[in-house]
Amino acid sequence: HYDADEMRICPWKNIDLKQMLWKASKLVYNIVENTVVDFKIIDNSDASIFMEDTWFEFGRRKTHFQQQKAWKKTLDIDLKSSGGHCLKIKNPRIFPLKICDRHYPFRSLEQAKKKIFQDRKPRFIKEQSERGWHTHYDAIKCESDFIIEKSKLLYWDKSVKENYFISLFMGLGIKKESDSNEKIILVPSIDIDGKRIIIYGAGTWGKYFYEQYVSECIITHWVDSNFEYLPPYRGVRIQSPDVINDCKIELIIIAIQNVKVQRIIKDTLLTKGINKNRIVLLQDSRSKENASR
Repeated sequence: HYDADEMRICPWKNIDLKQMLWKASKLVYNIVENTVVDFKIIDNSDASIFMEDTWFEFGRRKTHFQQQKAWKKTLDIDLKSSGGHCLKIKNPRIFPLKICDRHYPFRSLEQAKKKIFQDRKPRFIKEQSERGWHTHYDAIKCESDFIIEKSKLLYWDKSVKENYFISLFMGLGIKKESDSNEKIILVPSIDIDGKRIIIYGAGTWGKYFYEQYVSECIITHWVDSNFEYLPPYRGVRIQSPDVINDCKIELIIIAIQNVKVQRIIKDTLLTKGINKNRIVLLQDSRSKENASR
């Protein structure tokens, strides 16, 4: 999946993307991910920076870390639900190196103003309300918002691939923007210290929970109803909820943000004969604080 404002860079020297994808395929991988670098406008010149080696920064938005745009042909695929960023295929096997996506969202100041103020913002209103998309342009209010100081950027030259190889082609060491100004802290309804647990849910809350509590408990399994389409996270394989039937359960953490879905999962587990005292619901600490008020 290749947009017109992108240039793709292979991690290996003296090899093109076609050869890289062929090698990845021969090694039984079926997905190659992308990292994103955004090229920026640094002055009010009318000159186009499109496909030029100019000033850039690493992509920091959440969607920049969910870029799966090269895959081995298959009949069963979903790219639409993520807006073209992250595909879903059965049994994903992700290649360890990434393709660098040199992204030119704005080619010149004149093009940037037309793109945002005339072409995009009027139609964004509907998609924002329905899907929550395109909020990354909300901060752009006037012409000066397109121009970024050089001191905040990096310059693309011949040394970039070598100096920033790990960030460019492994996606590591890049500071990610928070989802909000206040970090989400998930609070289990009971003490889980040292307990053997199953995480139910591999979405945003499941990942938050894993990051916060992996050192405090023993995670025996991580399950999700969408397991067929989910790659391993931090080396942990996401499995089918059916494995719960064969586990000696100490605690099941329902790491789902949607309260209605939480209740449906809890009811399903109860019908399987799982003791309600072993089912733990999560709550955002901010919600807990607001409820106490």
